Amino acid sequence: MAQVYGMTLVRAWDLAGRQYDLLRLRGLGQGLKISRDWHLRFGDLGLLAVIILIGMGWYFV
Repeated sequence: MAQVYGMTLVRAWDLAGRQYDLLRLRGLGQGLKISRDWHLRFGDLGLLAVIILIGMGWYFV
């Protein structure tokens, strides 16, 4: 089972690398602006609550 997960991870890494190279060829990786806005919004809190509930469900069931 570990070999299957490992091969899936390697394949995903390979496909992502190819896609990243194509985006760089088109010039889409240069001048990318990253926002460091760390304020939690309503949607973020909702998503966090859903993740916690799912995690608790898996733990207690």
